[in-house]
Amino acid sequence: MTVLYRPDVAQPPPKKPIRPWRFVVPNAITSASLLIAIVVVFKAMEGNFEEAAWLIVLCVLLDKLDGTAARALRSSSRFGMQLDSLVDFLAFGISPGLTVFMVIRFDDSGVMEFWRASHAAEWSMRAMVGGYILCSALRLAKFNVITEDAGEEGSRVFWGMPTTFAGGMLALIILIGLQHEVPMLLGALPPICFAFGWLMLSNLRIPKVAPRASQPAQIAQALSLAVCYLCGLLRIFPEVLLAITGVYASVGIAWGIRHRQEFIPPHKQASNPPPPPTSGEESGE
Repeated sequence: MTVLYRPDVAQPPPKKPIRPWRFVVPNAITSASLLIAIVVVFKAMEGNFEEAAWLIVLCVLLDKLDGTAARALRSSSRFGMQLDSLVDFLAFGISPGLTVFMVIRFDDSGVMEFWRASHAAEWSMRAMVGGYILCSALRLAKFNVITEDAGEEGSRVFWGMPTTFAGGMLALIILIGLQHEVPMLLGALPPICFAFGWLMLSNLRIPKVAPRASQPAQIAQALSLAVCYLCGLLRIFPEVLLAITGVYASVGIAWGIRHRQEFIPPHKQASNPPPPPTSGEESGE
């Protein structure tokens, strides 16, 4: 069917072309995080664990930055989401897990000898670290699926601990254990990996870092982010970074438990549709 041009009828304005550079910026930041995560693997294999841990922290900062850039430039895309998940698996799954394994495997203090005392202990350590890496992969796959199904309410929360939190906290624990010479803290890394793996696969509701309605909460969040970037880029005060991250995760989990009835996972919404309205109820309200 031929559509004739009618000058007396208002024509819709032409769509503005999308600038390709808008997509280049966030994807370039994500790609930089990928390269840094590869360097983390090399540093861990060389035994430079402190350098590896700080680079993981840098990946955490870049992960927040690329999402902010994508929203600011209105350049979010499915390609960017898939690339981000791939990078997150390497930066916050494989890299921290490998670093933990190498820290324990090549410890010479004797404190972590427990994990090498027998085949059962060594394989349990490997299972916990490997389980963490597996859980991070499953967590990212789950995130990609439910992101498309979650409505406006679901987009306000994470379903389970984000891999970024888990990998970043592992890196900070390694830094504190090394800098303060606390081998007992390093020896506890495998059980911590196991706990983080469970938290990543759980349906705990954790609020996202987003603009807050309360001005004091918004100011506190902005200051916390500023301190995190300052300490992370200057490589100082990992204790402060761990405290901020731990408080946010703890408060967020407590908030999610309190509001768990308000946020139902998308897969449960599909399997449990709302009951039909009873007499006297309007179906549209």
